[in-house]
Amino acid sequence: NSNVFVLQRFKKLPFEMDIVFLSNTGSRFASSSTKIQKEVSALSGVGLDEILLRKSESFEKRFEEVFPLKQRGFTPDYQKFAMTTFSNLIGGIGYFYGNNRIYAERPEPEPQYMLSSQPKGLYTATPSRTFFPRGFLWDEGFHQLLISNWDKEISKDMLAHWLKLINENGWLPREQILGGEAESRVPPEFIIQYPDNANPPTLYLPIESILDRGDLSDNDKRFMRGVFSNLAANYLWYLKTQKGPVPNSFRWRGAKGNHTLPSGFDDYPRTSNGERSDLEEHVDLLCWMITSSNILDKIARAIDVYDVPQFKLIEEELIAALKERYWNPKANAYCDYDGLAKAHVDHVGYVSLFPFLFGLIPIDSVRLSHVLDMMENPDILKTNFGLRSLSVSDPLFGRDENYWRGPIWVNINYLVLRALYRYYMTVPGPYTERAQNLYNSLRRNLISNIHTVYKSQNDLFENYSPLTGRGQGQHPFTGWTSLIVLIMAEIY
Repeated sequence: NSNVFVLQRFKKLPFEMDIVFLSNTGSRFASSSTKIQKEVSALSGVGLDEILLRKSESFEKRFEEVFPLKQRGFTPDYQKFAMTTFSNLIGGIGYFYGNNRIYAERPEPEPQYMLSSQPKGLYTATPSRTFFPRGFLWDEGFHQLLISNWDKEISKDMLAHWLKLINENGWLPREQILGGEAESRVPPEFIIQYPDNANPPTLYLPIESILDRGDLSDNDKRFMRGVFSNLAANYLWYLKTQKGPVPNSFRWRGAKGNHTLPSGFDDYPRTSNGERSDLEEHVDLLCWMITSSNILDKIARAIDVYDVPQFKLIEEELIAALKERYWNPKANAYCDYDGLAKAHVDHVGYVSLFPFLFGLIPIDSVRLSHVLDMMENPDILKTNFGLRSLSVSDPLFGRDENYWRGPIWVNINYLVLRALYRYYMTVPGPYTERAQNLYNSLRRNLISNIHTVYKSQNDLFENYSPLTGRGQGQHPFTGWTSLIVLIMAEIY
């Protein structure tokens, strides 16, 4: 009745060995060694080779149907790289079960947290199964852009799991640290989740992707109806808890020192002089609220829901605020506003791109020309490897932790290419040709560098050096870095 069996073998290199596990053989084969041997043979040696070959051929055929890289002229080496990348994203999917630890003020020496009322289950992809074995809201929307193209039903199941975690107040914890495996890889100071902290609501992106494909099936509409109320509750939570110091402004709660972890851009500079206050206004969060309003309106129309808040009216008000308040004429860029200093923040980088990322800049606006300048200019964001996260001319470029102060991140570069492809390079306007040229050069640089690094450093990385292009940060990182597959396939 033991449940552990230990077998030790000594082999001389090189060797191959197949290990076959058959369960419940006693009742299924009734001591027939011939039947057991037959099943073992089917699952090992030549039999296993044949199964693996059939599965491999089937996968390669399906991969080309979904991500037509051969059709786009990529060599077998690039195709294999893309298949390996995507396979590792899928291999990082897991199911986690446990309680979130939520901050609550208590008298010492009581722990300063409480457990969520009931254990929760989450079916999710992970940024890196070895180093980040848990769900991240900031990352998961990007993961699902890939997964929904491969299998829409699996993606909807995973999205539903995430959206069921929205609590009665509309809050969705930004990290889902559920169970022992997840907790074992998190420093203790980061385990507790704070109920006023948000995160970029990236789950809207794959939902919009499903909507934009058109011809929603009855199953798609059931899914949209099933998640709509939770999405709306979460949206209202953002409007209430993340509002800024003036009407139609927003501020990420949870900033500490130089870090604004809830924004996803950790150490990206947010103020003029480093002094934090409640008077900050964050342009990236404003843009997330605009696009959330837009997508909720799309969902409501798709499922014929009319007795809901006027998402379109809110979107229009927020777009007007963006236009009037967040253009920094000194930097010729969209920037945060520092109410303490009563001035725009002069740091130019990924945050400055957000109105562009969501197509919020009119195609004939001179502001679009300035934003294109930022991405074309090697003295600002352009490198031969992708767009850096902070201008190389910024005094804080490459300083201190240097996480979002220069390194190249694939998720934002993907959103740039997506914006060029969807909003700016195919619509006639004064900057159409520039948008097309930028798209071609940026896409080419990203694909070339990530593939080169993969061949030389044998992995995909969290981010890439803006100086050398080399991979850095955690690895293997086949979460949003896997977006390179969509970039190669031009699926946006």
